[in-house]
Amino acid sequence: MLTEAGITNMDIGGFSKLANAVTHMKGKVYLHGGLNCKDFYGDGPMPPETRQKALAAMRLAGPVAVSSWQSAGKHMSELPPQGICDMARLVEERGKYPLNISEKETA
Repeated sequence: MLTEAGITNMDIGGFSKLANAVTHMKGKVYLHGGLNCKDFYGDGPMPPETRQKALAAMRLAGPVAVSSWQSAGKHMSELPPQGICDMARLVEERGKYPLNISEKETA
């Protein structure tokens, strides 16, 4: 994949609108990111609203297999491990193709 400018991948920041990047770049570049690492702060399990955001991102960007999910690496040392482990489990459970993520789960 390659855009006219020669871009092959794009890091979508956690404060950016993933939908805009998907609209203009999906199928042209490898998209990664799009989740805000602050959503994973906390001492307990992943909050339901964070799970919804992650599922929404998978549903939005995932169907053509050009997405990977990451949270900003510079903040990883500040995150409790449970949030990262919960996200990894969510991707393992729900990120397999064909994706089966309903709109109801992401609202």
